[in-house]
Amino acid sequence: SSICVNSSDAHSSQAKTQPQHQQHHELSIYRYNRINFDELAQGFPDFQAAWESIKRKRKQSRKGSSSFSSYVDFEFNSSLSRALLERDFKLCIPSLPVGHLCPPVPNRLNYVCWIRELLDSFNDATSFSYNCIDIGTGSSCIYPLLICAARHPAKDEQLFDKRYTVFASEIDPRSVESASINVSANDLQNRIKVVSIRNEKVEQVKGPLKQTLLSIDGEPSFDFVMTNPPFYRSEDEAKVKRRDGRCRTDLTVSEGVYEGGGELGFVMDIFDNSLIIRDKVRWYSAMFSKKSNAIEMERHARNVGLEWCNVKLSSFVQGQTTRWGVAWTFHHIPDYAPVAKYPMEPFEFQVMLDQQHLDTAIDVKMEVLFQRLIGFYTLSKNVDTEW
Repeated sequence: SSICVNSSDAHSSQAKTQPQHQQHHELSIYRYNRINFDELAQGFPDFQAAWESIKRKRKQSRKGSSSFSSYVDFEFNSSLSRALLERDFKLCIPSLPVGHLCPPVPNRLNYVCWIRELLDSFNDATSFSYNCIDIGTGSSCIYPLLICAARHPAKDEQLFDKRYTVFASEIDPRSVESASINVSANDLQNRIKVVSIRNEKVEQVKGPLKQTLLSIDGEPSFDFVMTNPPFYRSEDEAKVKRRDGRCRTDLTVSEGVYEGGGELGFVMDIFDNSLIIRDKVRWYSAMFSKKSNAIEMERHARNVGLEWCNVKLSSFVQGQTTRWGVAWTFHHIPDYAPVAKYPMEPFEFQVMLDQQHLDTAIDVKMEVLFQRLIGFYTLSKNVDTEW
């Protein structure tokens, strides 16, 4: 089943220790508005029926220690997503095919809010077209819809400017059809362009981003690229059951499998495309399901020469599930931009002392240590440094 909340496949214990408001981006409307299922059910009959079914299953089950997610099914997830989108964004998604990925709204909104934060780093007047790309939009077309409808939590205004146009690319014909239905249902055809990339010309090109650009008329510049990449490297890997015996999340082959290396390989291919496209896009970004893949992607971006302020790593927390975002840019980041500030996080390093201090290292005076630190800082500008 498609797990929308409280997934047992968490890759981090961060959510268990964070207060509710810290689990959501500061621009998310859910940061201080906790989702109450009982209250939500009162206004949405379909979700009420699904919610009551879950409560009955938990009550009847003998596995009292089972996680909440072990009882969740597609009906619960789809009705929850529909209810939240209608109540909080005035959006409707009439098409959510069974067997396709069902989007958890708060988690997807965190990614969208983070994109807005990154865009704020370029608040100067610009001739760039307000265009963006969602690679692999899926049957729900959730990211483009949220970009068009998300609102600032403290202001009565849209999170994104109305002039934005989103190109939503998709390779699966059924998902293209479904996404188009959802866009039309919200009368957003002028702002969201669903792009099918399944044709012989495109399939001969390597790289999801390059394939998408070939499917878009003209060669416009873009403010950002985003993607929720396929998780697995093969269909066999996607079929491996979870630790508690449940099947993996409902998704199609194109949603879940990328034989070029899973989610890391998918984003690496986008990165390779970005090395050619470079500053025609302000921010390239991707969301990862595994922290190790996000860190590897961040390390790779820095190894090719991008400055620390040009590569950003973030986390998106929902319940017990954590996802990680990586973004990079080839543009100059203004010194005043929030993203240009170095994160105040602890880090470790080693300082080698002279031989004369080794025997009495514990008695080394502070000025000696400071001299070594200054030397380390000076050298690190000219040599490769392992952190």
